[in-house]
Amino acid sequence: MNDINNTEYIFHNEFEPTFLIFSKPGINFTCYVWSRDLIQEFYCKISGYLFTINCIYNEDFIAIEDKAYPLMFMFRNTLELCFKRFLYKFKNHEREKSHRIIKTLWEKTKAIILTYNNSDKDIIFIEEQLKIIDSIDKEGDTFRYPTSKNLDYTFNNKTIDLKNIYNCFYAIINFIQAYEDAIEYSNE
Repeated sequence: MNDINNTEYIFHNEFEPTFLIFSKPGINFTCYVWSRDLIQEFYCKISGYLFTINCIYNEDFIAIEDKAYPLMFMFRNTLELCFKRFLYKFKNHEREKSHRIIKTLWEKTKAIILTYNNSDKDIIFIEEQLKIIDSIDKEGDTFRYPTSKNLDYTFNNKTIDLKNIYNCFYAIINFIQAYEDAIEYSNE
């Protein structure tokens, strides 16, 4: 049995954590995690998530089963941020606090889109895809955790088509961003 008083087992509480170090602006490899411009802050987060999604999705040395949860989690967060950015831009800069993609974020976004375009074809397709996502991840935690609070696996013995998920989420994100650009252009 090891001697607990041995010096190699002593906890050194005088060390300062180095995981998160705040530095002065202008030093190499620093970034801001806050911005005065909320639109820019949304852009940074969305583009960061999309960059990471593409890195993970396209990386061959990561097994497909290891990619599923990180990708679905990041896609869902990206989608939520896209809706919130859209609503912030076109609803008098109100911050949307809801995390409910269908019930709140999509319904408010759809109402704005319909004032600019009455074409139901694209909206019906996007709404169908969002309903599927919502049926799987209604509270926003299914894609975050592999098990429920009761430790039941969410996708136990189920096959997931990662390419379809990737394409579906990207289609929705591109749809939102395209309407965001079109509305901004028409308002100029």
